[in-house]
Amino acid sequence: MKQKISLTVEKDVYQKFLKYCRERGMKVSSKVELLMLDQMKKEL
Repeated sequence: MKQKISLTVEKDVYQKFLKYCRERGMKVSSKVELLMLDQMKKEL
């Protein structure tokens, strides 16, 4: 089950990240989820 969340980030950072994701054919939420999982794996 997916959990809806809300984040606050700098506008220019979000715009660049959105472009990055679109160019790679992915959703921002999917990429953020992968980054979260990767970060946790590094620390465990």
